[in-house]
Amino acid sequence: MNAGAGPLLRVYAGALFELAREAGKLEERKAEAQLFLDALDRERRIGKILVSPRVTAARKTAFIHEVLGDLFSRDLRSFVLLLVEKNRQVFLREMLETFVELCEEELGDLRGRVSTAVPLAEEDAAVLAEELSRRAGRRVLLEKTVDPRLLGGAVLRIGDRLADGSLRRRIGELRRRLLASSGT
Repeated sequence: MNAGAGPLLRVYAGALFELAREAGKLEERKAEAQLFLDALDRERRIGKILVSPRVTAARKTAFIHEVLGDLFSRDLRSFVLLLVEKNRQVFLREMLETFVELCEEELGDLRGRVSTAVPLAEEDAAVLAEELSRRAGRRVLLEKTVDPRLLGGAVLRIGDRLADGSLRRRIGELRRRLLASSGT
């Protein structure tokens, strides 16, 4: 992200946020923005077309109508079109991420990340998110990542809190204790 883009991100994301809040559709618009972010990850050509200097603004506009069509709300389409008009589409991802964060903040959601050595089953992730939500008194949105270096167990981060239950950490602790007890 461009260092000077922070305030710009907040202004644009904030405008989209206010539209969603005034319409009483924070949950819907947040889910929609997340869906669009997922589409940007899956279909890299969307982002490439939107930021390419070789593609005219008129073609980008037509592409947006073609791709976003009726899949997304008028507000989101208008937002992306405005970014193209103002030649700020290079910040689309960051603006949508900022928008999602604003929505989560307003809705009282907490974002968490669980890292495991092997993929975590959807049912297990749902049970974990439910238990964490119950304990936190707020909905916890859990992002799953795989890190084979953990060897086993899991590492959970919610906000600035970290719980490391990985096998890698446990082996490291055991190694330190063994070295300490042997006087080495």
